[in-house]
Amino acid sequence: MKNEVRCAFKTIIFMCITTGILLILISGIYYKFHINHSKITIGVVLTYYLSTFIGGFVYGKIKEKNKYLYGILIGIVYFTVLLLVSFVCKNDVKMSDSGVLYALLSCIFGGMTGGMFG
Repeated sequence: MKNEVRCAFKTIIFMCITTGILLILISGIYYKFHINHSKITIGVVLTYYLSTFIGGFVYGKIKEKNKYLYGILIGIVYFTVLLLVSFVCKNDVKMSDSGVLYALLSCIFGGMTGGMFG
């Protein structure tokens, strides 16, 4: 049990680092090419999807059964971490925003597909 929690924790940390790198890359691209602000949401959601896909893939390699379920679980845990970080930074999380729903769905589907390929 301790080993599983440690493995999941390492996967989440890896996903956070991946997200940070991708968000820095995307913000540089948006800054350099002056892309419309409304398209930033698309880039962020794709970043969440890609990060959870990678995390689900890695965690799916570790787990040998029910990989897609573990991928979904890792996506939900990652989304929870995103919500907690958002709450700590802004002291407010608006659950009515469509961006939150898109982030949740991208985390779940990214983790699930990554786990299926893992």
